[in-house]
Amino acid sequence: MKKISTLLLTLLVCANCFGQWSTRYDVNNLICATPLHEGAINQWDPEMISDGDGGAIIAWIDQRDETLHIYAQRIDKNGIIKWQKNGVPICTATVGDHQSVSGLQLAVDGDGGAIITWTDERDYSGPWVHIPTGDIYAQRINAIGEVQWKKDGIVISDADNGQFMPVIVSDNQGGAFIAWYDQRNVDGSVYAQHVNSSGTTFWPANGNVVTSSSKFHMLHQLIADESGGFIVTWSQRGIDIHQNFVFAQRINVTGTPVWPSGGVQVVSPTYYAVQPKFISDGLGGIFLTWYHTMNQSSVTRVFAQHLLGNGTLAKPNATIICNAPVGHRDPELVSDDNGGAIITWQDGRFGDGASNYSIFAQRINAAGDALWAVNGVNVSLQKGNIGLPKIVRDGQGGAIILYNYDTYGTGVRMDRISSSGKRLWNPIPFATNRRNGHSMRIISNYDGGAIASWLDDREYAPGIYASRILENGTLPVTLVSFKGETQNGHSKLTWETSSETNNKGFEIERSIDGRNFKRIGYVEGNGTTSNENKSYRFIDSEPLHGKNYYRLKQLDWDGKFDHSSIIFVQHPIQETSKLYPNPVTNILLVNTLDFKGQILIIDLMGRVVDKVNATTNETSLNVSNLSPGLYLCRFGNTTQQFVKTK
Repeated sequence: MKKISTLLLTLLVCANCFGQWSTRYDVNNLICATPLHEGAINQWDPEMISDGDGGAIIAWIDQRDETLHIYAQRIDKNGIIKWQKNGVPICTATVGDHQSVSGLQLAVDGDGGAIITWTDERDYSGPWVHIPTGDIYAQRINAIGEVQWKKDGIVISDADNGQFMPVIVSDNQGGAFIAWYDQRNVDGSVYAQHVNSSGTTFWPANGNVVTSSSKFHMLHQLIADESGGFIVTWSQRGIDIHQNFVFAQRINVTGTPVWPSGGVQVVSPTYYAVQPKFISDGLGGIFLTWYHTMNQSSVTRVFAQHLLGNGTLAKPNATIICNAPVGHRDPELVSDDNGGAIITWQDGRFGDGASNYSIFAQRINAAGDALWAVNGVNVSLQKGNIGLPKIVRDGQGGAIILYNYDTYGTGVRMDRISSSGKRLWNPIPFATNRRNGHSMRIISNYDGGAIASWLDDREYAPGIYASRILENGTLPVTLVSFKGETQNGHSKLTWETSSETNNKGFEIERSIDGRNFKRIGYVEGNGTTSNENKSYRFIDSEPLHGKNYYRLKQLDWDGKFDHSSIIFVQHPIQETSKLYPNPVTNILLVNTLDFKGQILIIDLMGRVVDKVNATTNETSLNVSNLSPGLYLCRFGNTTQQFVKTK
């Protein structure tokens, strides 16, 4: 079984490298799988951005060489892997037992590539400590997978005492702004740097200070301000350690703060703001959402606020997004493409506060007013171990929401909601292997569809996977099952689909070794179906002796195709007829098995030069009078060669 599993893995990898997006929820597209040992996942913390052309760039921390490195891969809009198998090395600098790389973040470079930043401890020689003590590095990779800057990255900051928690945003000129938490001073600080497309930094070495406070808690995000600069957000503790204040500062293209020194307080002391998330409002300001506990209560609520481009709040008090009973958490938001935002969160109103969660969503306008039902609309329709929602725009005023459904055989699910709060899809089991759904990321195609990626510790090939969903919420063909069995000496193949889009049909392919396949038949598809299972069958009436490998090649009307996983049907291995000795000088023995009849000896001119009747399983022929050369021995449906020598 181990040999079979390895073979199937190899074939699946090759198919994904060659073909289009997988049409199976239990297969998906493999981005990288390099386990140190069987069943061990070896990639961490994947991040994903658009490649600007309908595909995606994914970067991750990788331990394939038993030390921490960074790799990246690009998959295009057709599902074709564009760079070398298992990724291009971004940083392979040596790190020791007490060193690490962390905090990986990406930004688009505007030309089909990416700028990547991270915390790197390659120069740290002390003992292991809980807080990272590294430096900030960055690297650029272009659209064809070539790194553009110094090998293993350029230094953004290597000031004393360590820097970590980098965040990044494109400058829309081929470069990027990078900010990080900095420990060079006694108080915690935020510093920032501007790097151009060539890897040259604009601001002083080791960056400009953005803010400094002894109460600094966490750096959150960078958001472009639509004027060539950016907005940086962070949290600070209050006098009470349970207080968590959110601040923001706007920095112009020269690195100068625009708003008051110390930043603008966005969330008031009333709230303990947890996991705040931010997006641009398109006008130089930001929307943000968070969940909080009141008076150290265990009951949580979801809130939102709008900070205008001039540094003032759109309304004094935050908007209550959800205050239904029990708890709600992990809010995320995107623009609604109409001056407002759509927010999603994990919702506990149907559970007991510890399980049975759902996914809800709400839309707000520029003034911060909720536009859909009070406390939001139910997106997932189900309750269970559901959570960790991720959200992107659908390009049509609505949103696509990805979430984890941690139930056996369900994994990652996806839903789409319109600008009016109407659900457009049924919950889609986007990836159905039992042990997937970690570190989920999603980007929009802005055509109603999306690409998602995640860490997946499936048994036969743990690693990073991705899939694409279409505007109507389907993959081109959803293959529910593909099976094979012997029947009256034939191979009977059956398969079933649960939905089809643009399906022309299936070519049936067979292989004797599981590597080299040939077409042996064709079955027409059903075109486009919706939530209706379709069954298919094919009979291979002349199977090979031994193990027969089969796969389906699903064809679309637009010329695209995809291969199914591979199955095999075992047929008896029959004893073969033999000629011996071969080469032969005088007497040729022919083992005809159960054949009884005439044996013909034929030369290369096609002439019959000898013949004899076989009456037993083994017949002897005197070939001493034949001229030296190559001859054919034919009986029944069997033809074999032998060589006559002197």
